[in-house]
Amino acid sequence: MGLLLMSHKMGEQRKNKRFSSQGNLQAEVVSCESYPELTGKNISCESINISADGIQVILKEHAPVGAVLDVWVSVPKSKKKTYHLVATICWIKRTKDETAYRAGLDVSSSDKKDLEIWFGLGFPEKHS
Repeated sequence: MGLLLMSHKMGEQRKNKRFSSQGNLQAEVVSCESYPELTGKNISCESINISADGIQVILKEHAPVGAVLDVWVSVPKSKKKTYHLVATICWIKRTKDETAYRAGLDVSSSDKKDLEIWFGLGFPEKHS
């Protein structure tokens, strides 16, 4: 999974710069208030882009906004190689071909130590 800086578009509401990053992720539903039966389910997903506080992914199955996921991100060219993050689905919509779902994951609620390691990837923003 390589990183490329993406430019911001007019009207963009993102707080941080995004980096193109395509690769497979492992995700498991930790909690889901609206569909508790999803808890413990593994969901296949691919990353589209990443930032210091989020990941845009393609999910092969639907999970609702607010679902909390354990996510393992593989970054082959990084020192650590695999990163563990806790992510909350903040938005989700069908892909244009309607075979999957595009979703935004907020990773800001991850463990502080895990976030420090994640920030070690070299995101230009400094979080306090």
